[in-house]
Amino acid sequence: MPFLPIKLMSFNCRGFNSVKKTYLDSLLLQCDILFLQEHWLSEPQLSSLSTPSHHCHGVCGFSTSEVLRGRPYGGCAIFWHQGLCCDVSLLDTGSRRVCAIRCTFKFGIFVFINVYMPCESGDVNRSEFCDTLNIIESIVDDNDGCYVVLGGDFNVDFGRNWSNSSTLRSFCTRLNLYPVIFHEASQVDYSYHFSMKHFHTIDHFIVSEQLFQESIDRLCVIHEVDNTSDHDPVFMQMSVDVQRFNTLGRSFAPRVAWHKAKSNELSAYAACLNEDLEKIKIPRHCVECKNVNCNDDSHFMHLRSIYVTYHRLV
Repeated sequence: MPFLPIKLMSFNCRGFNSVKKTYLDSLLLQCDILFLQEHWLSEPQLSSLSTPSHHCHGVCGFSTSEVLRGRPYGGCAIFWHQGLCCDVSLLDTGSRRVCAIRCTFKFGIFVFINVYMPCESGDVNRSEFCDTLNIIESIVDDNDGCYVVLGGDFNVDFGRNWSNSSTLRSFCTRLNLYPVIFHEASQVDYSYHFSMKHFHTIDHFIVSEQLFQESIDRLCVIHEVDNTSDHDPVFMQMSVDVQRFNTLGRSFAPRVAWHKAKSNELSAYAACLNEDLEKIKIPRHCVECKNVNCNDDSHFMHLRSIYVTYHRLV
């Protein structure tokens, strides 16, 4: 049985208009599924993303019930070719930064998740970054057993020592997901530039382990002069062996959906946590030990007990 190639792209267009539409149409000719970020469209304007060749599911990046200050911002959408032989379900993420669909193929069920992450600047954006990861994790948990293809503008360069880079790495490790930029088939140089002076790779595809191990053919960035965005499209091709590809269940561990918690619930949790932490007795003789070659088993056991107790509480 032959392999089935699936071609995907991720592109931050920095505003959707007539010029960007022409370029977007050219990208759609080259792929089956496209993740689009920062279209800047309001809810009523999302219909303008529709094309003759692709279906589209999008979310608005801002609330239309509030007075908009400055230009529109944010938003993301997923396009999929009408010729794809699959059943598609639109997933309600409850987020203005995450758009997702579930596609059922003969060889397995895929969840495609498109994300536009906040940049790393200040505690507010840092908290929103973590909240968005929690939303993505909930989507993955709700679709246990599905292959995951996560893509978009993460505002994270794995090659730089940024706080969000470490957070995203830990997220991928916990969910057994793999950034494709680390695959041997990756030919990515950069995906974002600032006035062609500073270059970063902040647009990514992240996939399930089996996809990473068996299906990645190519990952590259398309640099074209007619692209007026400061981001360049990331292209990924996967080939699926329909003979060997079977849906693998992911081990599930219940987790708290922090993004669904109300402010009074978070306050109550913080109060209980502080109360429990105050009960932990710190063995000073262990903490203040300055012997780098210490082999006192009691020190190790006391410190291990504190570590286990702390992580059980949080």
